[in-house]
Amino acid sequence: MQQVSGEKLDEELTVARLYINKMKSEAKNVIQRCSQLELTQAEDSQKLAESEKNLSDNRLLVQQVDCEPYVQSARSVVLGVLIE
Repeated sequence: MQQVSGEKLDEELTVARLYINKMKSEAKNVIQRCSQLELTQAEDSQKLAESEKNLSDNRLLVQQVDCEPYVQSARSVVLGVLIE
C-alpha cells in the first residue's frame, strides 16, 4: 500500500515538474515576444514621426505653391504702382 502511494506521489511530482518546465518555457517566449514588440513599436514610432514631419513639410510646400499666383499678382500690382 505504501509503495503504491509513493509511486503515485512520484508520478504527480513528475507531472508537476513537467508542467513547471512548460510554464517557464512559455514565460520565456512571452518575454521574448514582448521585447520584439517593444522594438517594433519604437521603430514604428520613429517612422510615424518622420512621416508626420514629411507631411508637414509637404503641406507647407503646397501652401507656398497655392500662394504663388497671388504673390506674382501682388508683385505686378506693386510694380505697376511704382512705374506710374
